Amino acid sequence: MKRNTSILIVDDEKTILYSLQKMISAEFSDIDVILASDGEEAWNKIQNHHPAILISDINMPGMDGKQLLNKVRQNSEFDSVYIVILTAYNEKGTRNELLEIGADDFILKSSEPDDIKYRIRSALRIVKLQEKVIEENEVLQTLAQELESDIEDITMLAVKFMEARIPASLDTLKKIAETSVWIAKAYENYDAETIRNIEIASYLSMAGRILLPDSLLHEPVMIDGKTTNPLMHQVPVSGKEIVSSISRFKTVGKYIYHIYENFDGTGIPGKLQSWQIPFPSRIIRVVTDYYEKRKRSTKSAETIIAEMLNQSKRLYDHRTVVLLDHYIRSVSKEIFDPDERAVKLSDLTAGMQLTRDVITDSGLKLIPVGGKLTERSIEMIINHNSNDTILGGLYVKKS
Repeated sequence: MKRNTSILIVDDEKTILYSLQKMISAEFSDIDVILASDGEEAWNKIQNHHPAILISDINMPGMDGKQLLNKVRQNSEFDSVYIVILTAYNEKGTRNELLEIGADDFILKSSEPDDIKYRIRSALRIVKLQEKVIEENEVLQTLAQELESDIEDITMLAVKFMEARIPASLDTLKKIAETSVWIAKAYENYDAETIRNIEIASYLSMAGRILLPDSLLHEPVMIDGKTTNPLMHQVPVSGKEIVSSISRFKTVGKYIYHIYENFDGTGIPGKLQSWQIPFPSRIIRVVTDYYEKRKRSTKSAETIIAEMLNQSKRLYDHRTVVLLDHYIRSVSKEIFDPDERAVKLSDLTAGMQLTRDVITDSGLKLIPVGGKLTERSIEMIINHNSNDTILGGLYVKKS
């Protein structure tokens, strides 16, 4: 909320109250001066007028200056109010305490008028600077929103071009993007910019295919970790060159370039080892292969996921495959078990039957699907989770 250029003075001594009002009005004729004789009245006027500066006595009946200061600083709506404390004493301990809870400056009641004017002029200068920063931030936010809108428009335009070359690609790319973003968020260690880049990279992941001859347009780049045609080696290279031509998409281009790296170092184009492959590329690879397999095969989603888990650590990051499994069961519902429910670690009880494998971040399968929990196995799961996190959650049959 934008502040008014006004000063609220609070003091139960009428003489001080009116003398300050007269002084400030004479010196700063363009500033509105509002008066309050106690903390309660001041709080009401703060809410109604949102003053830029609050000058408050510390010792007042009812709500005193310290309580008023606390009340203002505990309300984020008034973070920008510059607070000056009026005090008759120059005690260091009291000043430090008030500074810690949010006071910005102090005025001694015994100060000379010129000193008081200097303090208020200084406070107004700071307020004006703060207002300028707020205005500039609003402009930056507007520009950022416009830029984000432009990025989205550029991305969708590129997708439209791809769809003209590769019919029905938009629906597939949308699925890849939604799934990849969900998995990335499930990792809980990606910032908003990285998540956005993963989404863009997912939408543009087919960019390198548009240079392929017609006969290869609908072929997968890889099957079982091997390129389906020598020309497929150019797909990640072309994809990176096309996407990285837009300076904002340099990072996106890097993700696209490494989508087809195999986890064991046999992929294209760089034959990177598992730890060298960017995490976003690993995610998009798993998701892309899944939807390719779904489109080209009559196998069930459950069978495809099982096969991909068997290929983990050779072709894929197992963590991403496990999270994909949870996505298609819990979000897209391609695999749906009406007798299944999610449970927290704290809710596990002996006798529960697992409907999904319990797999950890390191790839260890603690308990397979169908296993029944015992007190000992529950203790093992809880202890293991503290050092090696359970991936995707825990699911059991409804009782």
